[in-house]
Amino acid sequence: GSSAQESRDPTLPLIAILLAWLLGWVVHAADEAALARSARKQQAQQGDGLAKLRQERDEAREEVEKLKEQTEKLEKQVVAIRKQAEGQADEYMRLTSENRCLRNQLEDFDIVM
Repeated sequence: GSSAQESRDPTLPLIAILLAWLLGWVVHAADEAALARSARKQQAQQGDGLAKLRQERDEAREEVEKLKEQTEKLEKQVVAIRKQAEGQADEYMRLTSENRCLRNQLEDFDIVM
């Protein structure tokens, strides 16, 4: 019996070492898999965040375009109002001058009569 036990003894430590190495390798592989899953999840979240930012950018661009169109429309209205105001000012000056001329004629007429 003792010689059989002696022949098995060197193989048991070797098997224990191999099992310990295999267990270490499995734990390392599990850690790597967990890191890969975490990285994929983070990439998916970043992708979602990037998609949201792109959508917000596109909405902001649309808003800018609308504001540009409104600005151009308002600028055209301002130009039209200025022209109208200039025309009214010219007409006011013409009427004021005509009024002054008519008053002068009336005064001349009163003096003659």
